[in-house]
Amino acid sequence: MSEEQPRWTAPTGAPQQDRDPNGADGSGPVGGGSAQPRPQDGRGRASEGHGAAYPGQGTAPGGGGLAHGGQGPVHGGQGPAYGGPTQPLYAEYRPGIVPIRPLTLGDMFSGATLAIRGNPAATLGLGLVTTLVVVAPATALGVILTRVLVDQARVDDATGQDALDGFGAFGSLLPSLAAQLAVLLMTAFTAHVIGQGVLGRKTSLQETWEATRSRLWTVVGSAALVFLMIVVALLVLVGVPVAVLVYGIVEDVRGTVALGVGLTILGALAAIAVLLFIGTRFAFASAVIVLEHLGVRRGLGRSWRLTSGGQFWRVLGIRILVALLVGIVSGILTVPIGMALGLAVGAAGLSAATYAVVTVVVQALSTVITGALTTPFSAGTDTLLYLDQRIRREALDVQLLASVHGGR
Repeated sequence: MSEEQPRWTAPTGAPQQDRDPNGADGSGPVGGGSAQPRPQDGRGRASEGHGAAYPGQGTAPGGGGLAHGGQGPVHGGQGPAYGGPTQPLYAEYRPGIVPIRPLTLGDMFSGATLAIRGNPAATLGLGLVTTLVVVAPATALGVILTRVLVDQARVDDATGQDALDGFGAFGSLLPSLAAQLAVLLMTAFTAHVIGQGVLGRKTSLQETWEATRSRLWTVVGSAALVFLMIVVALLVLVGVPVAVLVYGIVEDVRGTVALGVGLTILGALAAIAVLLFIGTRFAFASAVIVLEHLGVRRGLGRSWRLTSGGQFWRVLGIRILVALLVGIVSGILTVPIGMALGLAVGAAGLSAATYAVVTVVVQALSTVITGALTTPFSAGTDTLLYLDQRIRREALDVQLLASVHGGR
């Protein structure tokens, strides 16, 4: 296998569910190849490997090894099965940012951080450039819109502070929406960087752009389709109950009002559950499209299959944790900016129009900074989650090891 093209393609043999997604049985096809399943003992656990270690690597820590000859990585040492208290199931082999075995949460966090540190231009640099290119025009439009609103409303400094804040927030919507597009593009870039980093390869800004630019419209198309699903779900779960509530209020029908309130609460709870479900089942779409070169429909279907079964809850939990961490970091970054804006405006005595415009610009600047710094980490974690699921379900570790050593 050439070094330039690691085989990220999906398996074409037996169904995906033939391998235990917990990674314990070692069965299942390997990326379209013909690697044999890991040998097992009588209790269904993979047997210990005593074969020769991979060339140039020696025996992995733990006393076992990575068996050669198409068997794939097997147990190392004499310890208990995977998840036991003393020793991991798989021998440790780390050609790049993460070990090639089922990943832990710590592996994903450290791997995403190592990818950013090892490829700052292709992650933080490209993220900053992308965010600026996308957000800057939207910010200019937001500034123009804000000035028009302030002039038309004839707001003065004494009576219109609330209106100014509202106009500034409204003008900031355009940069915020543009930032979501930037985040989507940065997710595609990060998927390529992570894919190379797993194999121990660094990538430059130009290499990342050349490798992903043909996939960007497909990534955008998949996101648009998922967004359409979310809109339809919200219209059904929230829009209909709200319509019932509004009808009851307008027509002054007490029973209908009570029914509308109850349906709205239930619909809001159901909408949250559906949003989490859709977001989790299609979480790997960008990584699949970039690394496996699939189209919109097949990419979404592939993500749906990779997040099926009991692993859905693991993926959901990790993504919620990452979102909380990113939210905390974003708050730490944006709160000082907001405080500085308030102090500066109070000291400078800005006019009404200038205040509203400054609000839009500062909000856009905050969006650029937080997006460029946090998106590579969250997108990197998603890509490593995708890698982890493929190792657990499809023995991708065998394929990646072959890619690493085939390029030597």
